[in-house]
Order: sequence, then C-alpha cells, then structure tokens
Amino acid sequence: MGYGPKTSFGVVGASADVRVAAEGLARDVALFDQRGCLSVVAVYTAGDAEELAGRLETELLDLARRWPPGPPVRTDSATVQHVRLEAEMRGLWQSDLALRQGTVIVEPKLALLPSPGLRTVRVHPLEDLNRLPEILARWRGRLQGAALAGEEAWALEPRLSDLGVSRFAAPGELQSPDATWLNGGIDPLAALTSPSPWRR
Repeated sequence: MGYGPKTSFGVVGASADVRVAAEGLARDVALFDQRGCLSVVAVYTAGDAEELAGRLETELLDLARRWPPGPPVRTDSATVQHVRLEAEMRGLWQSDLALRQGTVIVEPKLALLPSPGLRTVRVHPLEDLNRLPEILARWRGRLQGAALAGEEAWALEPRLSDLGVSRFAAPGELQSPDATWLNGGIDPLAALTSPSPWRR
C-alpha cells in the first residue's frame, strides 16, 4: 500500500478486555480488505502483546471464513510474503494462516509502518502508552483514525488529536462513522451544501 495520505491504528490499555479488543480490531483490519483510510494497520498495547496477537489471529481466521477476502493484487502478495519471511527470520512470526487470511506479527520495534495489505497487522508492545504520541509524531497529518480500548488508551485522545487523528472509536466501530464525522477536518454535510467554486 505504501505511504498513503492517511492511516489508522489501534491502542489497547493494560486493563482492557483482550478478547473484546481483538474481536473488534480484527473487524477494523478486515473490513474493506484493509484498503480504507480507517483500516487498522498496527496496534500498540500495554498488555500482553503475544496474547493479543494470538486472539487477533484467531479472529482474523474466523472473519476470513465469514468475509472471504477479495482477489489479491500480485504485488501485495509478494510484499506480504517478504514481510512474513523477514519476521520469521527474526523469530517474530510463525502461523498457519494462509496468505489471504491475514498476518499478525508481534513487532518490538515501535515505529509505525504502513501495512502491505492482505489484512496484515503489527502488534507493538508498549508498556507506557504515554510515549505513543511521540512515537507517532513523524506521521503528523497522515493519521486518520484510532481504535481505543481501555481508559489508558482513551486518555490519549487529546494528544492524538493534535497529531491529526480525526476519528476515535472503540475497536470494531472505527470503520463505521456516521455522517457527522469531520473527515480530515471537513464537515461532509457542509461540503455538500456549499456552493461549488466551479459554478457560475
């Protein structure tokens, strides 16, 4: 997918219900085959990253059966294969999931990376979630949505807003905004009713 104009991520606090968070995050990853600006590409967690990744993988497998992925782009398949191989060589990935079902990697490096697609998501262990805005600072202006689970995660909302995040929701609800969401700071209803500059 490359560095698109906008990207989204998840944040899971230590006190959050891991099962519920994983179920919702899997939906936010799989919906629209991870091609939307509100598709989750990474998750930062103050809890047990291995447990979250395992549950997320299970949920993605279930969704692959209920929401079969669309046909993959050949370049996406090659890129995901490369990501899997690199992670396997580093001892970070081992899974029975087929390529199109999804890929979950527990990544100790904290930099946010774009997803190569095909429902690929990196889970980053981050004991102190207060560090997250600093970690994401280089993405300022290119962040769209955050799926937040737990009080620790929601406490970050003001600082993430400062980085340009315009959509906050519980896991599983990120990709279902209503018509009042200010996408990129623009009121969609006002945009529809404003006179077009091309109209005379």
